[in-house]
Amino acid sequence: TPQPIPQPIPQPIPQPIPVSQGQVPQDGGVKWNLWIVGILVVLLVGFFASSNEKSAQKPTSKSTTAATRLTMASGAVYVGEVRNGVPDGQGEMNYIQGVKYVGKWSTGKRHGIGKMTWANGQWYEGEWRDDQMSGMGIIKSFAYEDGMKIDYRGEFSNGKFHGNGIAYVYKPNGNEAYRYEGRFIEGRMNDDKGTINFAN
Repeated sequence: TPQPIPQPIPQPIPQPIPVSQGQVPQDGGVKWNLWIVGILVVLLVGFFASSNEKSAQKPTSKSTTAATRLTMASGAVYVGEVRNGVPDGQGEMNYIQGVKYVGKWSTGKRHGIGKMTWANGQWYEGEWRDDQMSGMGIIKSFAYEDGMKIDYRGEFSNGKFHGNGIAYVYKPNGNEAYRYEGRFIEGRMNDDKGTINFAN
């Protein structure tokens, strides 16, 4: 759940130090006028400091707002930080297909650290760039060919396994078939740059 943006703690307005009867200059003239001017200066400084602080607390139309709710044209519902009318910052998007994403956004796209879960139990957690799984991440129960599934930990690029990683491949009955550790290119294992270990 997005946390509200911390607000600055208001500072008290400085008050003039009271002067006792015995301390007030009795000769009038310049000393009396300087004392009055001093009090006015303190009051004015406190007033402007308070006004500037209140202005700093007021969000502008372009500032990030916590816990804003948006309904997309697709029917997806977003709750979180918003900038210029689109998700930006920390937030959660619930898609109509039963897919949910919780994490960072930038200008309306998944960007940063986040987790996406699918209705079939598959999930990914890690880095996102421009709406794609890119960077380091973990994916569980990824649907593979012939009913097999993969658990993968490693590098991603544009939504595919790409770079160094470890993949555990499971049979449809849930038993491990084999494990591959090494290099991936565009979602495929590079046999020349990796090792396959078959389960007993």
